[in-house]
Amino acid sequence: MSVDTGEILALASNPTFDPSVYVGNVRQKELDRLANPDANHPTLNRAISGLYPPGSTFKPFTALAALQEGMLSSSEEVPCVGKMVIDGQTFTNVNPFADYRLTLDRALAESCDTYFYDVGLRFYVRDDSPLQRWARSMGFGKPTGVDIGPEEEGLVPTPAWRRRHFESEIDKIWTSGDSVQLAIGQGDALVTPLQMTRFFALVANGGKLVEPHVVAAVEEPASEGSRPVVLRPFEPKPAKEIGLDPFALKVVREGLYDATHAPSGTSASVFAGFPIPIAGKTGTA
Repeated sequence: MSVDTGEILALASNPTFDPSVYVGNVRQKELDRLANPDANHPTLNRAISGLYPPGSTFKPFTALAALQEGMLSSSEEVPCVGKMVIDGQTFTNVNPFADYRLTLDRALAESCDTYFYDVGLRFYVRDDSPLQRWARSMGFGKPTGVDIGPEEEGLVPTPAWRRRHFESEIDKIWTSGDSVQLAIGQGDALVTPLQMTRFFALVANGGKLVEPHVVAAVEEPASEGSRPVVLRPFEPKPAKEIGLDPFALKVVREGLYDATHAPSGTSASVFAGFPIPIAGKTGTA
């Protein structure tokens, strides 16, 4: 995706299918094959309609939201340990032997879970759901507006959602564990790959939310050697400023660069030697 305009440069979904089965003499056998669950739903466009827990790719968002709310500073050192016991429940870290303190940039680079559990608990004590509010501001839990479809809106779980969604009284309660899981992109959170792409475009372009689009223009067919006649051009919609602090974005970008270049970065073994500088975040859901 072009981070400034939202133009989609490449989009893919797998397994795929030949769209010509819908053209001309349509054969029911071919349609039945596409609808067979054993085919793993080839007509589902996973890029815009597949729903997945984002895992640790969500941590840069959590970091930005915490910085915006003044609940975390970039220089603050937060413990990175092997596990945390929260309200009687044990939450583990990907590194069970960790026992040191990290600033935010290193926490992103190393993807320390317990660092972000701590941040999640800071959100939990707030009764105004700021993490969820920022999630919607940054494009999660609602359609992106992409010009092909249908697309899924995903899910940003909230205390109100839990009360509506579950029947038993115990399940209706939003717990500390829900906030901790949301902070690392686990639990009930669901996103599309396109929503995650748009979020990382926002990080890259200085905090502007773009509207993804595929169509550049509608053209009239022309004879060979002639230039097509543009019937209708489609200009990209202006990107939306959402009021992010430039310093907060700078800190998160540094953490994402370290994730691909620092010795302890989770993807440095893959990206550190690339001929162009890569920044990014690993995630396992």
